[in-house]
Amino acid sequence: RSTFQGKVIFMTSTYGRGTDFICRDIELIKQGGVHVIQTFFSESLSEENQIMGRTCRQEDPGSYRKILFLDHLKAMGLS
Repeated sequence: RSTFQGKVIFMTSTYGRGTDFICRDIELIKQGGVHVIQTFFSESLSEENQIMGRTCRQEDPGSYRKILFLDHLKAMGLS
């Protein structure tokens, strides 16, 4: 998959393994690269690592953030 400025891609957790995002947008790379936002609690640490790894493929810069809803955490007994 190729990505560029202004593009938003929604994915399920199964996209973590085997999917490379290639950023060919030089301006996006200059501005910090691809940013991944995870909005669910990973079932395993390896799954979370795979999702984080989508941010900076091929040594391009990138960033990652996890945003979780307090109600979901409460329902899972994690708050």
